[in-house]
Amino acid sequence: MYTLTVLYGNPTSVEEFEAYYGTTHKDIAGKFPNVRRKALGKVIAAPKGDQPYHRSAVLFFDTREEADAAIASPEGQLVLNDIDNFATGGSVVFLSEVNVIEVASE
Repeated sequence: MYTLTVLYGNPTSVEEFEAYYGTTHKDIAGKFPNVRRKALGKVIAAPKGDQPYHRSAVLFFDTREEADAAIASPEGQLVLNDIDNFATGGSVVFLSEVNVIEVASE
């Protein structure tokens, strides 16, 4: 499994960030192809000190080829290019190969 992760730095205006992220970017990002599932987070605490990020988005893909095709697609490029329109605190975007480990409940 592969993930495309976006970490959004703390914005200069949380209200403006959330307004854009929750409407315009959400609509654009919904067109990202080949996504198997999404995990969208809002940072609420930083157990080890400074809280450098405001939000995170993790998109899951079954294969590297699907992830690469999604990123290279016109829709994928539109989504990635849109980040600069509202992420005033900067962003970090990276692709990872992941191993999902199911943990049994005790």
